[in-house]
Amino acid sequence: MRPSVLFVCLGNICRSPLAEAALRAEAERIGLDVEIDSAGTGDWHLGHAPDPRAIAVAGRAGALIDHLRARLVTAEDFERFDHIVALDAANLRDLNAMRPPHARARLSLLLDHAEGRKGEAVADPYYGEACDFDTAWADVAAGTAGLAARLAARTLSPFGARVAQVTGVDEDQVERLTGGEISEIMLVRTAEGPLVAKGGQGVATEAAMLRTLAEASMPTPAITAELEQLLLLEHVPNDGAFSPAAWTDVGAALKRLHANERSSYGWPADHAIGTVALDNRETDDWPSFWGGQRLLATAVILDRPVRERVENLAARLSGLLPPRPAPALLHGDLWSGNILVREGKLAALIDPACYGGDAEVDLAMLDLFDSPPTAFWDAYGPLEPGWEARRPLYQLFPALVHLRLFGATYAGMVERLLSDAEDKAR
Repeated sequence: MRPSVLFVCLGNICRSPLAEAALRAEAERIGLDVEIDSAGTGDWHLGHAPDPRAIAVAGRAGALIDHLRARLVTAEDFERFDHIVALDAANLRDLNAMRPPHARARLSLLLDHAEGRKGEAVADPYYGEACDFDTAWADVAAGTAGLAARLAARTLSPFGARVAQVTGVDEDQVERLTGGEISEIMLVRTAEGPLVAKGGQGVATEAAMLRTLAEASMPTPAITAELEQLLLLEHVPNDGAFSPAAWTDVGAALKRLHANERSSYGWPADHAIGTVALDNRETDDWPSFWGGQRLLATAVILDRPVRERVENLAARLSGLLPPRPAPALLHGDLWSGNILVREGKLAALIDPACYGGDAEVDLAMLDLFDSPPTAFWDAYGPLEPGWEARRPLYQLFPALVHLRLFGATYAGMVERLLSDAEDKAR
């Protein structure tokens, strides 16, 4: 749903047209589709163009406002716009006084949307000098940048609109969560508490994986509802503070997770990490699974030089990896972003890509992206001899996945791990 914003000052010839121009510029910069207008609470300048000093300062920033004409706020504006944003407290009081009962518009001060400036006014430059218009422009630019960021976070996709409909909340109670770079993840504020909504073809498989982790006594988000291509989960509070105590708890929990053995390598259903498909066909041959269903399957669409090096490495895995390590229950996509901690404890494991495999796979990925401290390794306990030699072979798979998903930023990581693995294979 396209958001709409009305900026309001006193005469609608200085601050509010500047705010209108600033938000238009910021919306264009970030690709936000938003309806924008401005108005005044006073009628002194009806039909007039903005103050020439406002036109000049906006023009220096590349914004044209000389075509705008002053108008009054109307009762209809409170139904037409999602947000009515006042430039100072006096205008906010006037807006609240004239707001019709049950009107849908949300009222706020512009600088409430700027970090650390809640309650501040954009000073009226009308009776000042040209430099006061420069100050006004800087203020409205700061406020509209924050406002645009919030609108972008809450502008709903079709998936977000479906989430609102399914959960029975207003659309403004649904917003996209940060960190969902490869899929849409929404935060839903319900009367009973916040939920997390995830969509896509793989939600049924993810739900089964979460249940399996929970059965293994791992903390996971509770599943609230499982619908077609929609999974609603408990929102787990976390503080993101990976203290030594938190790492100790994570290490101990991961050791318990890996003590749960599967009957084979793989999983009953295929899955995906973003757009990278995971071939989970179950087998009793670990080197074959890792070489064919992880390394080769992920490298198949990469450039020929990388692909051929992965092929040569995969052909030698029978002499580099144990033939039948215990098929531990793996998280499968383990890094700190999928580990929630709170007050020095593991709060939840999220976003699993589970399968049965060598426990060192989870450890290798976590070590690749997060380098856990000694407290983690002490809590996890001793590893099998030869772990350091196998580590690059296991780290190569998540590096290839990231190269597929995020491009050349990860080319150096893949090159380093390939070279390291090739050295170990000699």
